[in-house]
Amino acid sequence: MTLRYDLAINQGETWAITFPVIDGNNQPLTVTGWTARAQVRRAVDEPILYEWSATFGNIIVSGTTVILQVAAAVSSAWTWTNGHYDLNLTDPSGKVYRIAQGRVLVSPETTH
Repeated sequence: MTLRYDLAINQGETWAITFPVIDGNNQPLTVTGWTARAQVRRAVDEPILYEWSATFGNIIVSGTTVILQVAAAVSSAWTWTNGHYDLNLTDPSGKVYRIAQGRVLVSPETTH
């Protein structure tokens, strides 16, 4: 089951969210050794506005959770204020699971 969850990010603020990973029986699922990535786009076929991945060092997969992070300096540079995301986990055999999706709303920064 894919969690529907909207993200609210304050521009210019250090931000993080932790997603618990559960199995089909609603029990915590250990995902250590798995990989994850997520992207924000205005629409499915539009350019990526922001991406979480191990390559960028802004996503953590450990134990039974996935943590998405955004540094304050990164969000300060954003020129967009809304989009859509999904969060995918890949197990060691290569199977991909979408665990969350929703809107991303960025509250513009006033104090620079």
